[in-house]
Amino acid sequence: MNYNKKPENPINLMLNCLKSAAAGLVVFLFTTFIFALILTYTDFSDEFIKILSYLSVILSSYVTSFLAIKLIKKNGIITGLISGLFVFLFIIILKLIFVGKVAFGINLLVLFIITIGISIINAIILVNKKRKIR
Repeated sequence: MNYNKKPENPINLMLNCLKSAAAGLVVFLFTTFIFALILTYTDFSDEFIKILSYLSVILSSYVTSFLAIKLIKKNGIITGLISGLFVFLFIIILKLIFVGKVAFGINLLVLFIITIGISIINAIILVNKKRKIR
């Protein structure tokens, strides 16, 4: 291992994470739109709707961390954490725009854990997978 490499510029790290989070937001909006179309023509329970919304968050977190690691190529935990935080903030902003309020409770905590957890775990796996391939 070469320990003499310069650390990632924090501004570049944030910009790359922001770019990947924007792509993750597009995935979130697309999957939410598709699920809304499905729910328009079918009758599902509230629990199933909640599962679909979590699935949308999981997919967007996965795509975000995948693209962030493609751009940054190292620091899986930090990259996953920052990109996951951006996705979480985007979702909160969307909730504020469309719903008008954000209820702080167990659902928001679960959303936070899923978003950050998926982003960090995926980023760690991708960074370590690339190291083994080289």
